[in-house]
Amino acid sequence: MRNFGFGAGGNYGSEYKVIDNSVTGTFYLPSWVTVNAGVFYNGPHVRVNLNVNNITNEKWYSGYWSVNPQKPVNFTFGVAYKF
Repeated sequence: MRNFGFGAGGNYGSEYKVIDNSVTGTFYLPSWVTVNAGVFYNGPHVRVNLNVNNITNEKWYSGYWSVNPQKPVNFTFGVAYKF
């Protein structure tokens, strides 16, 4: 398994106060947790990686003056060539 690697992590957001006095007043967004992971191969001339974000498909929102839905489970794939 030489040149292969794995990483994992996550993000947490606590209950969050949203202020929109002109329309709905003040309310709170619920807390949330996301889990992310990735695998990679790092060879002599190429690096290949695959990342999975929000593995648990958590529905979460960010914002202060507005409410912004965030991405559901998603994948990124990358290839880099080293000269």
